[in-house]
Amino acid sequence: MITSIEKITPQIAKKMLESCSHNRKPDMGLVSVYAKDMVEGRWKTTSQGISIDWNNCMHNGQHRLLAVVKSGRTLMFSVTRNEDPENFKHFDTHRSRTSGIVFALAEIPNASRISAIVKADIIFRQTGYNNHQSNVTAGVSASMLLELYNKRPEYYQNICTKASSWYKTGGKLLAITTIAAFYMRMCKADEEKGNEFFDKLSTGLNLSGTQDPIYVLRQKLVSNVTSTKKYSAKFLNAFVIKAWNLFVAGKFCKAISFSDTEKFPEMVLSVTMEVEKD
Repeated sequence: MITSIEKITPQIAKKMLESCSHNRKPDMGLVSVYAKDMVEGRWKTTSQGISIDWNNCMHNGQHRLLAVVKSGRTLMFSVTRNEDPENFKHFDTHRSRTSGIVFALAEIPNASRISAIVKADIIFRQTGYNNHQSNVTAGVSASMLLELYNKRPEYYQNICTKASSWYKTGGKLLAITTIAAFYMRMCKADEEKGNEFFDKLSTGLNLSGTQDPIYVLRQKLVSNVTSTKKYSAKFLNAFVIKAWNLFVAGKFCKAISFSDTEKFPEMVLSVTMEVEKD
């Protein structure tokens, strides 16, 4: 086998892809993630490259080559030629490198939790709530998450510390990433109110009676923890948004509900009832 660093243009990538017709069906979401990194300058040349057997058939690198075509970029890749076709069965049999692993290799404290919080921040901007999408469905890569984190490391570490504390104090009523995602949005409106909201939700203290929206939300979340039939992430997010909207408007309620037949609530950013627009 001979390995070298080669310049791969979109045209060369197309020819390599045409050389083999028995690759697995590509994950176009992953291709889009790779292409986005290529267009935005995050793609790096590494030892993980493209494999071509002694029959001139490409076996490894399908998603990377499709991303080159999609991005229209010319990039340098490690290319191994004259490989035994039988080696193909041993490719991609090990655990993939998650965002948490990438953050850990970068020696970032609380690596797994921090990478999940940065991703939750992006997903919230895209969907209006945190729905625990994978990197691929969210359209992000580990390198993109790391780049965003490095712009504001102290900010994300502080968010992680607060969310972890509220998670523990509240008895795990909401996932840490969900708490963090909402708190980051709330702080865009009013950091003091964001702190007040989660302080009251986690401790159950200083509430204004049984019609306080935070009290109503807390009771609903407590019931959910002990129930055998849990609410989905979408429903939990809707409950939090509705409680927050009532809280910042100074309104009370007897119940908080949501159904799939109604429009998903938009999060209010301030007492002036301005809806968030990222």
